[in-house]
Amino acid sequence: MNKNFSNPKLQDDEINLVTVVKALLNSKIIIFFSALIFLILALFYAFQKQPLYQSNAFIEIGQYGNINGSSSLIENPSSIIQNVKINLIYKSIKPLQSDEVNVVDSLMLNDVFIAKSDDLGSIEFHTLEGKIISIKYISDSIEQNMRVLNKFINHIIERHSSIEELVFKDTQKSLIDNINSVKLEIAHFKAELKNTNSNQTLTIKNKITSLENDLPFIKRKIEALKQILIDEQVNLNLLLIDKDSRKERAMVSPTLEQILYTYKMEIISVENSEQKVLREIDKLNKQLKIISNNLEPYNLFSLSQRKIALEDQLQSINMLRNKTQLINEVKTSSILPNKRVYAFIGFIFGLFFGIFLVLVKDFTNTFRKSSAST
Repeated sequence: MNKNFSNPKLQDDEINLVTVVKALLNSKIIIFFSALIFLILALFYAFQKQPLYQSNAFIEIGQYGNINGSSSLIENPSSIIQNVKINLIYKSIKPLQSDEVNVVDSLMLNDVFIAKSDDLGSIEFHTLEGKIISIKYISDSIEQNMRVLNKFINHIIERHSSIEELVFKDTQKSLIDNINSVKLEIAHFKAELKNTNSNQTLTIKNKITSLENDLPFIKRKIEALKQILIDEQVNLNLLLIDKDSRKERAMVSPTLEQILYTYKMEIISVENSEQKVLREIDKLNKQLKIISNNLEPYNLFSLSQRKIALEDQLQSINMLRNKTQLINEVKTSSILPNKRVYAFIGFIFGLFFGIFLVLVKDFTNTFRKSSAST
């Protein structure tokens, strides 16, 4: 046995849905003209809307040299953006009148700062490669774009110029003070060295003088011994001729031959002493030459190398200076309204508005009929 079950509520929903669809189909002309009107209004607004202008500027952050030969950025990009925010954006907002509203919407994410204001237009800051700041400014006036961007650029460049000059002068002063300190050490060391060398030179010259004074006595002694040796040799020759005298002399000790040998050995000894004195004089003269050439000891050489290194560092920090500057020129391009987007939004809004009107009209008619029937 088959049973038919019916749900009155479901049937009412189906009837209402069918009624709505029929109402929409019967009023499609109203919906079409509503969408058309809003489409035309959107296109008219798009054509009447003034174009916006976007200007982009890229600023390279300068660097300064450190004492150790490395370089550092004049200022951290996030610090630059924060400074510009405070001094050139928030402080430049005009005071509000009683009937005015001026709102600044800002967003800071990592190294990107975006601000929008009726008074300032739209501003975006980006950090590139950790050392380049990109500034994008959008407004309805090219002149305003250039004025605002030039204000930002000049503020950053002048600020960095002051910071860099201050850091450079401090570093330069520190290096110059160190160089002057080393120079004083070198001068003091040279003065002590000169005093020491003078004393050494005087001592050496006195020794040389004393040795040179001894040389004539040594030479005279050698000549005297040689003369005595010659005389004794003559006596020996005479004894060799006279046999009786020779026998008589041979009985006396020491013999004449022994005396001659002694004189020869003494001459050799004195001549050796003379050579020794000459070698000592030559050695002392070489020492004088070394002192006169002012050969630098290790300590003085080390100080000189340190002074040269500091002077190189002073030159290096000057070479590593790199001022903050604008990369190329400020580029400006126009941003025209997207007419297709405006037309699509206008058409969709008009479509829904027309449907809304039809539904309101249908609801009103239904309500009137139900009121009349009761």
